[in-house]
Amino acid sequence: MIPIDSTKLEGTNGAIWGTETNDLNATVVRWEPDLGAAAYANHEVDVIMTILKGSGAIIVDQVLTLLEPGHVLVIPKGATREIKAGAQGITYLNVHKRRPKLQPTMTRPR
Repeated sequence: MIPIDSTKLEGTNGAIWGTETNDLNATVVRWEPDLGAAAYANHEVDVIMTILKGSGAIIVDQVLTLLEPGHVLVIPKGATREIKAGAQGITYLNVHKRRPKLQPTMTRPR
């Protein structure tokens, strides 16, 4: 088990923490107000997204969903998604089946 203190997850935009096991990848992502991830499609794995802090909106295959802490989404592989942080910014956890690292410079404790 790798504990994470979510109260200390402040920092730059994008991935701010990550870990992996033999089976799973987990990444905490943070966006400052009105920033986010441009539309893209992940064709490799389904993703579970859990909102930890803040608020925002996500568009998955042209369907808008407002996001708040405690919300959990399952985003199917192949779906196009775009996320934008609200006025307080947004921090969320993504978990999915392990695949090659997306950011080779990010340290992922095991």
